[in-house]
Amino acid sequence: APTSSRGIHHPAGHEKRISIDNNAATVSGYLGASGSTHWRIGNWEAGTTEGGSSGSGLWDQNKRLIGQLHGGYAACGNTREDYYGRLSVSWAGG
Repeated sequence: APTSSRGIHHPAGHEKRISIDNNAATVSGYLGASGSTHWRIGNWEAGTTEGGSSGSGLWDQNKRLIGQLHGGYAACGNTREDYYGRLSVSWAGG
């Protein structure tokens, strides 16, 4: 699991934004469901995602792409959790 993560995105078509999570991402199902298909970002320490960010990438501390944003509860004005499809699962699953 990544020990820290960065999300790079263009919310609602705005200029590029970078969100930072300094904690380890955890394996989860989508929106907290059971399973192991997603990386869960518990909360962002700097920045946040919002509508229009879906599909954007998640990078680990080694600058490797590890996921793509599927959704979550983060939005402008809060730093709540987000769920990124695990690239390794997406790749293997087609």
